[in-house]
Amino acid sequence: MSEAIASRRDRGGVRLVDHLDAVRVQDLKDVYAFWSGGEPPELPKREIVRQLAEVMVDESTLYRRVRTLTRKVLDVLLVLLRRPDYRSDLPGLFRRVPGEEPLALEYGEAEGALKALARRGFVAEVVDRGGAAAAGRAVYAAPVELGDLLTALFREETRSVRSVFSLAGWAASLGATDRRALATRFPGLAVEPTVKDAAVLLSPAGAAPRLAALEPPALAALVARALEREGGILLRSTLTPEEGQAWDRRELARRLEAAGLGTVSRLSLGEYGITCDDEALVVFHEVVEDLLRRAAPAEPEADEVVRPGGDLVADLATFLSEIRRGPVRVTREGEVHKAAQRRIEDQFVFRESPVASRGDVWGVIRAAADHLGLAHADRDGFLACRDEADRFATRPLEAQVGALYTFALEAPGPRGRSLHLCEMRRIVADLLAEDPARWWAGDTLFVVARLRYLASLDARRIRDRHRDRHFSAFDAVREGVPDLRADLALTWRRTLHVLGMVDVAVRGGKVLGLRLSTLGAKVLGLAPVEEDAGRPLLVTPDFEVVVLPEGDVAGCVHRLGGFAQRVKSGDVVHFKLTRDSIEDAVAEGRDVEELLSWLSEKARGPVPGNVATSVRAWAAGVTFGTLERGVVLRLPRAQALDAVLAVPEMKPLLVRRLSPTEALLKDEIRDRKVLAALRAEGIVLDGP
Repeated sequence: MSEAIASRRDRGGVRLVDHLDAVRVQDLKDVYAFWSGGEPPELPKREIVRQLAEVMVDESTLYRRVRTLTRKVLDVLLVLLRRPDYRSDLPGLFRRVPGEEPLALEYGEAEGALKALARRGFVAEVVDRGGAAAAGRAVYAAPVELGDLLTALFREETRSVRSVFSLAGWAASLGATDRRALATRFPGLAVEPTVKDAAVLLSPAGAAPRLAALEPPALAALVARALEREGGILLRSTLTPEEGQAWDRRELARRLEAAGLGTVSRLSLGEYGITCDDEALVVFHEVVEDLLRRAAPAEPEADEVVRPGGDLVADLATFLSEIRRGPVRVTREGEVHKAAQRRIEDQFVFRESPVASRGDVWGVIRAAADHLGLAHADRDGFLACRDEADRFATRPLEAQVGALYTFALEAPGPRGRSLHLCEMRRIVADLLAEDPARWWAGDTLFVVARLRYLASLDARRIRDRHRDRHFSAFDAVREGVPDLRADLALTWRRTLHVLGMVDVAVRGGKVLGLRLSTLGAKVLGLAPVEEDAGRPLLVTPDFEVVVLPEGDVAGCVHRLGGFAQRVKSGDVVHFKLTRDSIEDAVAEGRDVEELLSWLSEKARGPVPGNVATSVRAWAAGVTFGTLERGVVLRLPRAQALDAVLAVPEMKPLLVRRLSPTEALLKDEIRDRKVLAALRAEGIVLDGP
């Protein structure tokens, strides 16, 4: 008998032998017939009890007999096993316990199920003679030996994904007896599940000391591999035959759970849309987060921290300006011709890095221009800007990036549209928002996001949502457990970096880690959108504007990008005010007087006089013309036009009178009543 069973007996509960001894001989024969499949031999009661006790604690026999129970009887047995010492009265089965679904039976049905369990020997029925209020009340208790075995048998089949991937979920899934035993090893654990369970189980020193003390060495090696190479989830199918020799699911699970580190379980996730039907060693997500948080450096030792800021928005503006400035033809498939693409890309300011290339920036811009309705291909096969492009350009930087981010959240992954990727992207945002100043080394951000997601599959209703999507979407895809992390890390880090929402630390051409940027914090609503009140600008007489890296200058860079040409990127950004850049800004509706006033506020010295004079002169040199669409109505005499315009139905059509004999109309006159009224005045209209 194990130490766990012995300790449970010491704490209370009904022993199997005592339970059988208390059963009447005739009823004991019925129990014997149920468990052994035949009538008992003519033996003394003591011998029948001994033989029956041996049969009832045989795991395979117990499993077969449990399978003969009806659904309702089985539900009642499962609830009883979650009560302290596997013991409860009838009302106690209906008492709401945190983390437990209420019993979906009537009192009479539950009482009948308990009677059926008692007839088969699963539970003992005794009379509680304790308190006055409960005196004479029937109490039902499963023998501790059966309770221990049944709890282990039911565990795999009734286990939720949260109890596999979450320390708090595992603790909440324990019955009252197991939870009380857990509290002896982890003082401070509440009698019933609470939101503080994980914190209590990991205090005070965290998971690292337990991980170092993990025995045997073979288990420690498997856990180390799960953490270092597999993102906290080690599938048995990935092990070599030699490595698999140490695999004993129940023993590994017992040792890991005893240490509060993880578990080993069979993962069958097909109904959630994840291709997995394998045994897996899982390190609880709270444990992984605790290990990473305690080991995370304040800032990685990098050669450079790449901070894109609003560079993508600047390149998107360049793309739209090129469309306005000259013809950009697209193929039948909607792709821009290579020569035109290279010409536009040569003007991009986004710096290439190990995270993102110029082609990645181009892909994001083209997708955003299409899906946000900024540009479209006209009937002649040339790209043209929509009115939405002008409205988009007037929005603040964080609003523009926010629109791009919202679109990216729902974008397809490398395997097509994926419900899982869309959900995990939002979890990444939650993790970044929890600790905005934290540096996430390597792929650790996406490791934690996957574990959190898998632990919350039921809370997010992924089973139902996948089923609906699977039958309604022809392009629904299925990913394996390793694919979830690989696809997220491959695409989402690049997308967040291109959007300027994360800064990336780089050393020797390799990415060391990432952190939420100031712009990203604004997009997620974690920081004020007002610019810093400093003076980070230098304006020189040769029309150069230098932005110094002092505080949050992304807004300054974005604003200058609307008036000046960027000539150098990096920590220090250089702009050049030119005639073309000012004329383009004025043509797009920007005010140079506001620019000069803003430069005076942000510059460390006065704006040079020649710069202010030239900027105003360049702006004044822009002449606006107005194009109007309409129909010109021309009559030979002013009196005839007066008669036409006097007709009441003509008022909605009139734009304005151009001359005594001409008027500009919004559209042709098609109303038959109006044409008849004019005909009565002797006026006949003709024309194209």
